[in-house]
Amino acid sequence: MQANFSSPYHRAQLALSSAYVAGPLFSVGNLHWKHLGKQNVLKEGKAAPANPDGPEAQDAVLVVVGNVANNNIALSPVGAWKSSYNKSLASAKYQFQILQPDTDAIFGADFLAAVATLKNVQKSIARDGQSKWLLMEDATSGTTIRFSWHVFEVIGPSTDTESLPILDWPIANYDRDALIEISQTHAVTPFTVFDPEHNRIPPERVHPRVKVGALVECHFSLVHYVINGVHQFNAECKQLTILRDPQPKPSSPYKWSSATPYKPPSDLHKRQIEAAKAFVPKAEDVTNSTPHVPSNPVAGPSNLAASDGGKRKLVDDSPDEDVREEKRAKTSSDTTLSSIEHANITNDAETDPGTKKDAAEENEVINEVEREL
Repeated sequence: MQANFSSPYHRAQLALSSAYVAGPLFSVGNLHWKHLGKQNVLKEGKAAPANPDGPEAQDAVLVVVGNVANNNIALSPVGAWKSSYNKSLASAKYQFQILQPDTDAIFGADFLAAVATLKNVQKSIARDGQSKWLLMEDATSGTTIRFSWHVFEVIGPSTDTESLPILDWPIANYDRDALIEISQTHAVTPFTVFDPEHNRIPPERVHPRVKVGALVECHFSLVHYVINGVHQFNAECKQLTILRDPQPKPSSPYKWSSATPYKPPSDLHKRQIEAAKAFVPKAEDVTNSTPHVPSNPVAGPSNLAASDGGKRKLVDDSPDEDVREEKRAKTSSDTTLSSIEHANITNDAETDPGTKKDAAEENEVINEVEREL
């Protein structure tokens, strides 16, 4: 996996190109369709050249970024072709789809913008009727962009047959005869794939290397057909670059190589620790705790009469204001009566004749003792 890949930086670089479908420089008005045989090819330029004998406009190459979808990936040297199909190897096609990145907000938003723009590209030639095979709707994946193109192309005047001779194509031995049959009429369609470090991946390694969920950058051309009144589009991928590999799946302990039965680890110790933490308060909880302050000052112990030793029943917090006032008045009255009773007892002790006589006799005894000393 490329450790230094940066989505913002890479997106900024793509935005400088007019080929990036989701970029600010891309414009459908700067492209046109060219009719060639039974198909229409998207070309660069606002319109076809006025001089039919002049140089032909270049095929338009568009660029999109998305995640590889788990939908019929066929990127082996023979694509989705099988000998059991009883068809020529010349009909072999590559195919794969990309969808909106779900873990990359930048390219996730760009993917939706690219889908909207590609719809306008389709409408520029398919003004009526149904359009198929470019934008696919999936119940679970949403809208995907589908790529499908031939592994081999018919040899033409400008076909390069020397860079990669068809007989050197890395095909299985049991399909070698099918390759020889088309070797005189077909050549390998150019298609290059690069890993995150920008190393080219050999054709026989492309299929296992392009993994589901990988963030990829696709360069493709667009071809249009009309079959039975239905507009059909093929996105032919020219270059595929893996920007970021998918996250690896966690390793399973259940493997064929296991020599002994796997036993799930016990969580008894973990549960014991959690139980202990539930009963032992944290130090900061004790330090930061604040004493409870009564909400009703009348019910505080400082308002109790001294004569009853602080045992008088507190006034409760009744929700009824009248009840609270009545209880406050009763408590105040009881406190006042207790104070009066205490004062009366003290005064009685001071004014009682018997009490005064006892005090005088006690003083006389004390004076006599002092004289003897």
